[in-house]
Amino acid sequence: MEASQNAWRKFVLQAVIGGLLGFSAGYFGLHLPGVERIAQQPGALAVAGVGLIYLLMGMLVGLIGANLHASAAILNVADVEDARAQRPVLIASGVVFVMLGSAQLLLAIAATGGLLPPTVAISAMALAVTMTGVLSWLQWSQYDELLKQVSWESSAFALAVLGALLLGWAMLAQFGTGVAIDPMGLIALLMGSILVGTFVATGRRGLLKSV
Repeated sequence: MEASQNAWRKFVLQAVIGGLLGFSAGYFGLHLPGVERIAQQPGALAVAGVGLIYLLMGMLVGLIGANLHASAAILNVADVEDARAQRPVLIASGVVFVMLGSAQLLLAIAATGGLLPPTVAISAMALAVTMTGVLSWLQWSQYDELLKQVSWESSAFALAVLGALLLGWAMLAQFGTGVAIDPMGLIALLMGSILVGTFVATGRRGLLKSV
């Protein structure tokens, strides 16, 4: 009975936080610098949207992961001790998502021209990708077998999603029945596919369920 109540409590908290995350993404999206010009470029708009999701998810995971009691109450961990064991991974994941999300937003702003030098956005993305590789390598030894398997599966699903989307998009664009591929659109597809792959892999393993 107590386990069922805890699962229900976590579900409600996750739903509330999810709603706040969606509201925050919409609010910040409407107040991005140069949002009017970003909205006129589908690729830049897509990158900004995906970047906002990364940024807010990273802030959420990092902040919750840093607090053991918040982790135990909200995330899918068994107890405070389990949350303590997962803390380094959660904080590192939060840092990576914040950096990748911020870099995507800078790319979207720079793509509109004038508001931000392209070199700043490119440097931010290069740094974010480098830090992602470094932190992933450092954290790999702390993953248990389940997390390692989920990581591999996330990559496989992301590649499958990206391949299918690119194949369809390229064929339609080639024969004039779709929107031509632009660089910002490719970035949005890649980063979005990683998100989808991660959710599919974790969902298949039951890690999105409240425990």
